[in-house]
Amino acid sequence: MAFQRLLLVHPPSNAEWRAICPHTGQAYIAETLYQEGIEYDVLDMNLGHKMPDLLKRIREFRPDLIGMSLLSQEYRKFYQMLTDVKAQFPDVKLVVGGAHVTILKDQVLRDCPAVDYGVVHEGERVMVELCRGEAPDGIKGLLFRRDGQIIYAGDRPWLKNLDELPWPRLHKFEVDRYIDTMTIYTSRGCPHLCVFCPNRIISPVFRVRSAKNVVDEIEYWYGKGRRQFNFDDDNFNMIRERVFGICDEIERRGLNDL
Repeated sequence: MAFQRLLLVHPPSNAEWRAICPHTGQAYIAETLYQEGIEYDVLDMNLGHKMPDLLKRIREFRPDLIGMSLLSQEYRKFYQMLTDVKAQFPDVKLVVGGAHVTILKDQVLRDCPAVDYGVVHEGERVMVELCRGEAPDGIKGLLFRRDGQIIYAGDRPWLKNLDELPWPRLHKFEVDRYIDTMTIYTSRGCPHLCVFCPNRIISPVFRVRSAKNVVDEIEYWYGKGRRQFNFDDDNFNMIRERVFGICDEIERRGLNDL
């Protein structure tokens, strides 16, 4: 079953720093969909959008698939939101992702019958393959329902070369409603597997973007007048030479006043 129109929803949260910047995971998925020519829209409900606004957007955009990233802290509220959406739009399929799904896997689909699909770990390629209509049991990283059973297609191999992913350009995000600081992730994962940290489950394999790829993103936003950047990955400075490489590349391109 292929999907023609995907609505990405960032549900409203009571977290302290909500609505400060776009949801990075959804931003990467959105850019991947854009590059693949898949029609999508975005609604960040933390910018003041309420449930009626979401229902209105669904009626206007007419998605056949809605994607939502879940936080464990408020999962019951999100389950109720998904249930309410399914009640009003029973033919629209719902897919969820985020750390909550990665950790709990099939438990999410058992606890929330409204959910049709779950994405474990990174979602860019999973979402493209799902929208393209590939067989669910062949999409690694996907949870799905079949004949009343919840099935997991198995773990997806980690993408080793992060330069293969397009970095976010935020085409359909309400960019001007966030702070001016641009959030950048130059790496993913952590190799240390500390017992107190969820990264040992969520993203235990450390991978990096090249200095050129990172500064390409900085230069893109620099050209749009942005001067403040926040490297938000957990291990930006793990590889000393790469940090110097990023700094040298910034200097070489003459990106001043950052």
